[in-house]
Amino acid sequence: YMTSKECLNEILVKEQNINTKIEQIKILKNMAANCTSTISDIPKAKNTTDKMANTICKIVDLQKEVEKETAGLTLLKIQILDLIGKIEVFEQQTVLLKRYFEAQPWEKIAFEMHYTTRWIHILHSRALINLDKIMAKEESI
Repeated sequence: YMTSKECLNEILVKEQNINTKIEQIKILKNMAANCTSTISDIPKAKNTTDKMANTICKIVDLQKEVEKETAGLTLLKIQILDLIGKIEVFEQQTVLLKRYFEAQPWEKIAFEMHYTTRWIHILHSRALINLDKIMAKEESI
């Protein structure tokens, strides 16, 4: 089974992957827009049309991947949020939410919670230990 830290890191990794694909979609759409404006004034060449079709297919494929991965990420987040909610110490819940769901750096978390960065790391470690215990009981992820 996965540790709590592995599950939480998986959220960050999956979000990064989704965001990368979204950026790729933007680039491809931009390329497609430039391609259509370039070819509209000249007679259409077959390879230009093929490139356009390939670009559109790639956009559609990436959009489908993003939808599928977003749905999976949402399910994972719901499961983990439910488990985090079972941690009895509110500050530990807050640290995990800020770090893994809001992707905040340690210093910002410490500032917002009015603690030292060192204390935030201690809270984080304790939160992971508690979350591991909860996950072991639940065996849900």
